[in-house]
Amino acid sequence: MGFILGTTNMASHRCAFRAWIVAALCMGTCGTQSAYGSSLARSYEIPISRHEMLEPSGALRPEAIQSLRRMVAMARDRHAELRVQVPADSARTVELIREVAPAARVQTVGPRQPYKLIVATGPPSPSASEARTSSAIAQPDDSQPVVVIHLRDDVQERVADRCAQRLERLGARVADTRVLVPVGPRTTQLRYFHAQDRREAAQLAQSLGSVGLRVALLDLSRDYRNSLPGHRYELWLAPG
Repeated sequence: MGFILGTTNMASHRCAFRAWIVAALCMGTCGTQSAYGSSLARSYEIPISRHEMLEPSGALRPEAIQSLRRMVAMARDRHAELRVQVPADSARTVELIREVAPAARVQTVGPRQPYKLIVATGPPSPSASEARTSSAIAQPDDSQPVVVIHLRDDVQERVADRCAQRLERLGARVADTRVLVPVGPRTTQLRYFHAQDRREAAQLAQSLGSVGLRVALLDLSRDYRNSLPGHRYELWLAPG
């Protein structure tokens, strides 16, 4: 099952979900552990920029409607909840979203935030007070590598699970939310954001050879070194 977003402005799309990546990586959210030590994703997200969500007329774009329908099907198949986050200054789109996804739980977020389509496969997110308490108790070591896995399609879940298991055995933390992206590299990449993290990135990438992946490194330190702390990485799985 594919997940489709508008690609009319990929720069704006990347900026839209970059804000989420910064939050997830800085918080260092980690996967729920099974008896075998695997990282079980609690949710899957598609961040969508305002430009990609809405036509100039204010109607939902066809690509956004298709993404909503795909996530409705994914939630149904997993007996999970579909949540849609809507910026506070775009509340007028709530009724349009409910027409496509009547069972979705619509949540209002701050203005100028991206829309998010979320299939929540685990417990609901903690309240603000619970999140603060949890953060105070389980704040990750700043030197511990944290990885967010990006998928092109949910059929890649098993590969993502194997990658998460391997990375965790090396001491990395794997974010419990996986990001579904409409486009990506043709080869699997591990992206890093600080030049001094290259050696650690290379070790993480090399370790994934044990699950049958050849992983290329991509240095994004020139663009994002001021957006993220050190030891934060994105694993982008190639299609197929």
